[in-house]
Amino acid sequence: EKEHRPKPRYTIPGTPTSQGTLSEMSFNDTMSIRQAVYEEWRKEKLKSARKEKKEQELKKQEEEKKKEEAKKEKLLENESTFR
Repeated sequence: EKEHRPKPRYTIPGTPTSQGTLSEMSFNDTMSIRQAVYEEWRKEKLKSARKEKKEQELKKQEEEKKKEEAKKEKLLENESTFR
């Protein structure tokens, strides 16, 4: 009874590998299709939001580290010129 659906030979760059989950599901009506598409979209959106947040945090930490190093360097310069 299960309908055979061929899997794509190649994937498009940038598309998730879990794309097969949508094609493997059986849809009874348009609402289930919409729900499945929404769930996939939401999953990808959350994933990208987490990644973006992590990148921003790393960037912020790097900037703070640079500021701290510059401050220490300036302090050392001031001490050396004072003596």
